[in-house]
Amino acid sequence: LTVVLAAIMTVGANAGDKPGANPALGVLSTVASAELPAKAAELVAQADAKALKQTTIDVVKAAVGLNPAAAPAIVASIAQASPAMAATAAATAVALVPNQVLLIAKAAAAAAPTKAGAIVEAMCRVLPADYQIVAAAVADVVPGAARDILAGVAAAMPQLKDAINQALASYQ
Repeated sequence: LTVVLAAIMTVGANAGDKPGANPALGVLSTVASAELPAKAAELVAQADAKALKQTTIDVVKAAVGLNPAAAPAIVASIAQASPAMAATAAATAVALVPNQVLLIAKAAAAAAPTKAGAIVEAMCRVLPADYQIVAAAVADVVPGAARDILAGVAAAMPQLKDAINQALASYQ
């Protein structure tokens, strides 16, 4: 059921796209399923600096569209190869398969622990109702990043900023 829902959501998310608009789809559709995460990471790593963010979004959309169940592995592979794109990859993937929020958060944080705060912020902007799941998942993987994680939540959800700042002040 989960895979079917994810596939329906992916088709719906891509319904407005023009055929052939995503150049990554052509490359990734020829790759074996097991090689999809590595090839996705390779495409992002080879991207021109000016187009890096858009390439990451395109690659994640194409790869997750081809294999929604591999979303955490795709995000982890991209995050490990290009840590600066960890948050973008995680946010793009979780928008496509929100039922995998926990696994995607853990995968991204494990692959790019120095980007924990950015990963939390990006994912919370996409799924604000799941901010606790995202923050707890990243904290499980990167326990030393509590301040960055809370800063990420506060940046994504300004209504929580005062409460978070109060909590942080009590730890100083």
